[in-house]
Amino acid sequence: PTGIFNNAAGITQLSGSRVSLGNTFVRNDQKYDVDRALVPGGPYHEEMASRTFYLPHLYVTHRLGDRLTLGFGAFSPFGIGTDWPDNAVGNTVANEASIKTYDLNPNLAWRVSPRLSVAAGLHYTRAVIQIQRNVGGDTFVSGLSPVASWELLGPDQFGRLKVDGRAAGWAYNLGVLYRLNEFWKVGFSYRGHTKLEVSRNQAAVKWTPSGKTLADLAVINPVLGLFPVNPLVAGSTRGFTRLSLPGIFLAGISTTAVPDWTFEFDVQYTTWNHFDDIRIQVEPPLQLNPAVAPLVASTSVPVLSTMEEDWENSWGFHLGAEYRYNDRLAARAGYFFDKNPIPDRTLGAILPDSDRHNFSLGMGYTRGPWTVDAAYMWSHFENRTTHDNYQGFDASYRTDFHLLGVTVTRAL
Repeated sequence: PTGIFNNAAGITQLSGSRVSLGNTFVRNDQKYDVDRALVPGGPYHEEMASRTFYLPHLYVTHRLGDRLTLGFGAFSPFGIGTDWPDNAVGNTVANEASIKTYDLNPNLAWRVSPRLSVAAGLHYTRAVIQIQRNVGGDTFVSGLSPVASWELLGPDQFGRLKVDGRAAGWAYNLGVLYRLNEFWKVGFSYRGHTKLEVSRNQAAVKWTPSGKTLADLAVINPVLGLFPVNPLVAGSTRGFTRLSLPGIFLAGISTTAVPDWTFEFDVQYTTWNHFDDIRIQVEPPLQLNPAVAPLVASTSVPVLSTMEEDWENSWGFHLGAEYRYNDRLAARAGYFFDKNPIPDRTLGAILPDSDRHNFSLGMGYTRGPWTVDAAYMWSHFENRTTHDNYQGFDASYRTDFHLLGVTVTRAL
C-alpha cells in the first residue's frame, strides 16, 4: 500500500484489502561557522540541538472487483525543522523554525488491461508554520549585518519575533504503470503543486532592553543613540502569508530479469520555483514610537518579515535493489542523489540545504498475513559556503541526517 506515495497506479497489483502503518524517525546533525564582523578573532561556531522528528504514515487499499482498487494515504510529504541556540550569532536570521505538512490522499486506480494501470487522486494538505527569531539592528539599519548587530547589541538584540500559523490547500495526483513484458515495467506519476493560504496566523514581537548604552546604540546609527529605549513600541498583531509547495514529476523503470532480484531506477523533477518567498504581512501594522516618527519616512511597519527563497527546480536520481532470499525474507539497498534547489543568495541557517547523497539499507519479513519492513538511511549534505547572502549572513554549513523507518502491513 505504501506505493501510493510514489505512484498510486501500482496498487492494482494488490489483492483483497491491506493496511500499512508505520513511522520514520529523523535525527539531525547540523553546524555552521561564520566569520566575525567587527570583533577580531576566529569564526563563530554554532551547532544545532539534535532533535528527533517523527513522520508517521498510514496507507489502506481495497480491491473492487477485477479492475478497480481504492487507496488512501496519510503522510507528511514536506517539512523543515531548525532549532539553533537562542544566543547563536545568527539568531536574527534563524533561531527556531518549523514547517510541518500533513497530507490526506484518497486514490482510485484502474487496471485498464493486463499491461496498463492508471490512477488519480486528491491531496488535501494541512500545514503548521512556527517561526521564532530575534530582531536586531540589521532589520532597521541598511548595511548592518546580522553578525555586527549581534556583536553590538548582544544575543538578546532588540526583541523576539514569534509567528504561529495554520494553512490548508488542495492538489491532485496522477499515475501510470505499464508492463513492457514479463520482466520489465515502467511508471510515471505527477503530484501537483499546492498553494497554502496561512489565514490563522498570530505574529507577535516582544521588545526587550538591549542592555547597551546610548554610545553603543550610536555606533549603529546616530538616530538610535538619541533614545535610551528601543525606538519601536511593543506589539502583537495578526498576520497572514502564503506558502506554495512544489509539484513532483517521477518516472521510473524496474526489472526482474535476474532471478530473485528486482532493480529500479527513477528520475525525479521537483518544481521548487513555486517556493518563492515567505512574506509575513500584519494587520494592523506595528506602530513606531511617536518620538522617532519625525525621523523616519513611515510611522508603521506593515511587513513584519520577508524571507526570500527564490528556489530553483531540481533533479533527483534514485537507484534501488531488492534480493528475495525466500518467500518470507527480502533484503534491500538504495542510493539517490538530490540536487539542491536553493541558490547561494538565499541559502541561510533556516534551511542550510545542499546537494545530498543518500544511502539506505533495509529488510522485509513476511509471515502469514503480516509483513514488517525496516530501513535505515544516511543522508549526507555536501559542505557548502555562501559568499553573497541577501541578508548579509555568509556562513559555512555542514549537515547530516539519520533516518530509521518501520512499517507494519496486514493483509485482511
